[in-house]
Amino acid sequence: LRKGVLYYQKTGGKSALRINFQTLKQDDEKEQKYIEQYIFDGVWLTHIDYQIKEVKRYQQAEPNEPMDAFELASRNFPIIGFSKIEDLKKEFEIKFVEQQGGDAENFIRLHLKVKPDSVYKDDYTTIDFWIDKKLHLPAKIVAVSTEDDIYEIKFVKPRVNKKLDKKVFEVKVPRGFGVEVEKKAKAL
Repeated sequence: LRKGVLYYQKTGGKSALRINFQTLKQDDEKEQKYIEQYIFDGVWLTHIDYQIKEVKRYQQAEPNEPMDAFELASRNFPIIGFSKIEDLKKEFEIKFVEQQGGDAENFIRLHLKVKPDSVYKDDYTTIDFWIDKKLHLPAKIVAVSTEDDIYEIKFVKPRVNKKLDKKVFEVKVPRGFGVEVEKKAKAL
């Protein structure tokens, strides 16, 4: 179980994403401090690992052709509301799930079954989304891997359309941390 904060901003055709994980809880162990950060500015994905004091930077796009943060994320994990519907329909059988009780009042549930020829076929079998009816954003995601591992993501207390300081997305290498950079090879 990881807890943290996710920041996303889209302005002027560019987007940025930052995830600050603060804690980790494994199995029956106590929750412990475990700081890890992911920052994406449209070109560079930066991973800062405070446990091993290491920063890794990966170039994901050309500086003159930045990509959307959720376009990058959807390579590994599609997110309804941020992934294109046409792309989702190519990769999944999508069904609306009738709900009863408390959840039905506040959430819409969608069940995505991975198609046999999907780019996600080696990673997941199903992914369920609970969409907040008021915000029209995912509130909970439950994915089942091909090994029957269950991944659950909950977005707690989302704040939408809040102005963010650009400094939130700045990469600051902590003193004494090693830095590894992997540049993207240019196409000829």
